[in-house]
Amino acid sequence: MKNIRETFRDMTPDEMREASREAEIDEWRASNRFCGRCGAEMKPHEDPSERALVCAKCGYTVYPRISPAVIVLVTKDDKVLLQRNTHYRGVVWSLVAGFVDPGESLEDAIRREAREEASIEVKDIRYFGSQTWPFPSNIMIGFRAEYAGGELKPDGEEVVESGWFDREHLPKIPRHGSIARAMLDAWIAESCKGEREEAMRLFEKCINTNDLELGRKLISETAAFDTPVSPTPLYGAEGYLSVVSLMRKSFPDVQWKLLDMVADEKTVAVQWECSGTFNGEAPFAGLKPNGRRFTTTVMNFYSFDADGKICNDVAATGIAGILQGIGALP
Repeated sequence: MKNIRETFRDMTPDEMREASREAEIDEWRASNRFCGRCGAEMKPHEDPSERALVCAKCGYTVYPRISPAVIVLVTKDDKVLLQRNTHYRGVVWSLVAGFVDPGESLEDAIRREAREEASIEVKDIRYFGSQTWPFPSNIMIGFRAEYAGGELKPDGEEVVESGWFDREHLPKIPRHGSIARAMLDAWIAESCKGEREEAMRLFEKCINTNDLELGRKLISETAAFDTPVSPTPLYGAEGYLSVVSLMRKSFPDVQWKLLDMVADEKTVAVQWECSGTFNGEAPFAGLKPNGRRFTTTVMNFYSFDADGKICNDVAATGIAGILQGIGALP
């Protein structure tokens, strides 16, 4: 059993399932050598396809039993509830967790454990996933929930410390391979995604208003952008917005509308609708202003640095739509 616990994090999901199954079956057989009713010896069921032990004397039949336990990631605004339990080895902070009592639903167990361990109420309970946990015969069922009220206070018995942490200031958390770590990793990725999406909404405002101050907050000063208007890279917000300003000399009313985006922890793919009227003072692609209007859809891929600022922009070309709109292409 100890060996399984130590190697769990290095196993693939299939290996973990197989190891858990074997460990739990071994534990079940060892715990049911004798009948719990009459004390006689237990024998395997006569049907080999039936996973059961049968009392040779009274016929009492025992099947493998799994003890359900819940684990819940509770959030409050941009912070997550972590606690240090006396059962953990070393200084590891994890999530609220506990066994399901008789007569309880999983949701009831979550509310009770939150009250008992942290003195808080939770709401918006929703399923995350589950993981076999053969120590000795459990299944961990994971949920997400939101803080609903109460003053955070550890119970002082099982839980010795509790706290709200943002993703930038996490203490030592469970290692990979546990459902607790999977839930925390998912929360971290989700919070990064939300920040990236908010950054792109601000970026939309930035390029439509040529707001340099906002641009400096969103774009890394070391970001290098390769453009067709300069033989060398342009750097930072100044370089990026100089290209936008140059475009406005041909299309004074050019605007970008964010249509859709897909974000992960480090990258955002954005679909833009770009439109404008070719009535400025400067030619474009060798064509003089003619008052024609264009609307086209373009795709850009933005990368973010460790500070959450845009450090790269790769555009899937949208120039053909502009040229077609202003009459440069048939």
